[in-house]
Amino acid sequence: MLQVLQNTHKLDKNSDYCVLVLSHIGQEMKGAKILKNKDSWTTLVEDILDIIYSENPNIIILIKPHIITDMVLLNKILSKRTNIKTMITYLHPALLAVKAKFSIASHYSTAFQSIYYIGGITIEYTDQKEVYRKKLNYKSKRPEFTSYFFNDDENGFRTLLRDINNNKMKVKLKNGYDEDPTNLFNDLSN
Repeated sequence: MLQVLQNTHKLDKNSDYCVLVLSHIGQEMKGAKILKNKDSWTTLVEDILDIIYSENPNIIILIKPHIITDMVLLNKILSKRTNIKTMITYLHPALLAVKAKFSIASHYSTAFQSIYYIGGITIEYTDQKEVYRKKLNYKSKRPEFTSYFFNDDENGFRTLLRDINNNKMKVKLKNGYDEDPTNLFNDLSN
């Protein structure tokens, strides 16, 4: 599995990276139904990139777009952040998470389930409207697969990133994920 990452993204075994899992970016179609502002889908991605960089400028951010991600807008966001080490990837999020320091999204992603089950750290950093938060009992949509949930809490997110950077929190891979005897990771990477 490490070989797939090395071959696809030229990452060596000592590279520190995280995974940013994307879904929709751009204006919310019906105004701001879930997030506080109609542009939050975009500004959250920008904030996540900027905050990660400010806390760890050496980490590589592997960006996993969804089929609905506006790639023109994503490239525009990235063109304003050439100082941040990013790579767009189409590998499966679970494959990416095996060696990632953490995986993050601006809204719960179904990829979190796979990442969580293999022992990865999942972070949701969002700005949900109060009515939506209340419906979710002030938690992630799927709290059982979301390790850390931050709603309008940049300081909490920064503190977590510092703890991760200082090795106070580590990915705890479950047995069986260091090797790929069934060739599953290779299949997922194609």
